[in-house]
This record gives sequence, structure tokens and C-alpha cells, in this order.
Amino acid sequence: MRLIAGMRLWYSARFLGGPGVARGVQAVINRGVRSPSAFGEDPVARSCDVCGKSTVYGNRISHANNVSSRAWYPNIQRVRVTVGRSRRRIKACTRCIRSGAIVKAAS
Repeated sequence: MRLIAGMRLWYSARFLGGPGVARGVQAVINRGVRSPSAFGEDPVARSCDVCGKSTVYGNRISHANNVSSRAWYPNIQRVRVTVGRSRRRIKACTRCIRSGAIVKAAS
């Protein structure tokens, strides 16, 4: 396969460590990623206090193979639990609640 001189320069600069690499990589990293801090939310607000399960980020891929960012949020509930002799409210995922990892406080 023959390469045009300009194509080879673009290819080498882009993928083999030329001056355009840092900008190209940074553009890919910054493109379309939605972080909770960008919206004024606490980054650990949607996380389980028991197991640490939190938001997972990925891509939504359409039938036409269009890619856009999306997030999967854990099912977090505020639960009153007994800690020692006191009662507190914690954020727990439904799996921790169902598995018995926490002890609910009596109403």
C-alpha cells in the first residue's frame, strides 16, 4: 500500500509521538465525559456507605453505532440503621439492604 507524503506525516505525528499527540489524546479524554462535579453534585453522593458501590460511566451505542456517554446509577436508599446503641441514617444500596449487611432500626 502506498502512502502519500502528507498522510505519512499526519500519521507519524498523530500516532508515533509527534507534536500533535498530547492535544489529540487530551481531546479524546475530554470529549463527552460527564462528571458529577461538572453539575455541582458531590462525587460521592450517589454511593453506598456500606459497600462503596457508585456511579459507573460508559457509552450508549445505537443501532447505527453512534456513541454517546451515559451513566449507570446504583439504587441508593436512605435507611435508618442501628450502629452500636444509636440510630443513624445512611445511604445503602438495595443489595446491601436485601443481603442483611445492615440492621434496620426498629420504627
